[in-house]
Amino acid sequence: MLAIRLATFDDINQIMLLVRRVTELLNQQGNYQWDKNYPLQSIFEQDIWHKTLFVVQQRQQLVGIICINTQQAEEYIGLNWLSENNNFYVIHRLAVDPLYQMSGIGKALLHFADQHTLLNNKQYIRLDTFEGNETANSLFKKHGYQYIDQIQYEGYTGFYNCYEKQIIAQ
Repeated sequence: MLAIRLATFDDINQIMLLVRRVTELLNQQGNYQWDKNYPLQSIFEQDIWHKTLFVVQQRQQLVGIICINTQQAEEYIGLNWLSENNNFYVIHRLAVDPLYQMSGIGKALLHFADQHTLLNNKQYIRLDTFEGNETANSLFKKHGYQYIDQIQYEGYTGFYNCYEKQIIAQ
């Protein structure tokens, strides 16, 4: 059974192991959005400190992570977003352990983000992913995210697809 909860500092070793596995897989696929410089352990420690990092636990093992906060990349400014105010969250560092991919964990994390957004009186979620990350791009589209535009991060090759989803209480 999946359990999604706030990450703690006790989780950091398992988080970094998961990140190494995901980074290796992404790099093998020609996707360098994650590398030795990003994401660093210090970023996850900040996420934990700010209580914005959540983990998926299955049988005592961390199998997925997601950061949900209001911090958007500078590159997002000027895009034609659906939301016109600050009524949004941004998803960062969504990852599923390669051993558990294609088992519904990514979908569960996105559903969790939807619920978290509603509970905190936000109406939209924004995110981005590398244009070549077919798995993530497909997941976001299937989960109702609308393509907005592309951005490019300084120091990284390629473009990043930006998405947004309106969250409506049902």
